Amino acid sequence: MTPSIDAATDSDTGTATATGRAAAVSCTRLAYSFGETTAVDGLDLSVGEGEVFGLLGPNGAGKTTAIRCITTLLPVPAGMVHVFGHDTAKEQMSVRRMLGYVPQQLSADSGLTGRENVALFARVFDVPRKERAARVAQALRAVDLTDAADRLANTYSGGMVRRLELAQASTRSPAPACGSTSTPYARRPA
Repeated sequence: MTPSIDAATDSDTGTATATGRAAAVSCTRLAYSFGETTAVDGLDLSVGEGEVFGLLGPNGAGKTTAIRCITTLLPVPAGMVHVFGHDTAKEQMSVRRMLGYVPQQLSADSGLTGRENVALFARVFDVPRKERAARVAQALRAVDLTDAADRLANTYSGGMVRRLELAQASTRSPAPACGSTSTPYARRPA
């Protein structure tokens, strides 16, 4: 997994982005091994703020491992992964505050409506009570689930459930920057 990008350079990390925008997420020669097994071998990646990307490949290609490194769920050597210029090895908590994460396994509660699922995550993410309803509505609108928001999640199609999970993660910040099978997104610090 070593995609190459020919574009401008991000002044914070020296990383190329496809649009010339500052990199929301950048990896430089990211490598990760489990014992003798190399899961990620020299991944170079840069995603500009507001861009959407996907990691594609067969099972065992290292996609989930790369996402876990980006989201600080796995440790990497300093200088290899940055989120809005923050080094994930040195500034884990700063990076975690900027990320939402939708795991590969489904996380929506089928016994709740779409709106209730998103509101639950807004509470978990400690969205202030007076901002919560607007943030939930904005997240549902961003993933085009406003019309289905008051239906039980168990009536949603598989694609609608994935969009609901993106809405749950985005209650912290409404603008996803990247995605994959395990879908994180990054938001610019306030």
